Amino acid sequence: MENTYIIFLTEDGIKEVGTALKQWSTSSDTMGEYIRCNEVNTMGSFVHIQIVEQEPGQSEVKYEIELPHRYIKLIINGSDMTKIGFL
Repeated sequence: MENTYIIFLTEDGIKEVGTALKQWSTSSDTMGEYIRCNEVNTMGSFVHIQIVEQEPGQSEVKYEIELPHRYIKLIINGSDMTKIGFL
């Protein structure tokens, strides 16, 4: 099973880049806006995230996004996100 990352955005992150990320973001009643992604790298000046999408019968599309660290509230990594109650 492939790992998934969940990135929760801060209020500033939602205000400043939320519109640009709307197609990938989801909202949780208790935790706010979050993005599911396939890869995360926090080691640089920005948090690098990769989102991979693939529709049935279509080729894979990868999106690479760089976010300032201050826009990230929480990062969760796991192979079974169904056990996290607020998602």
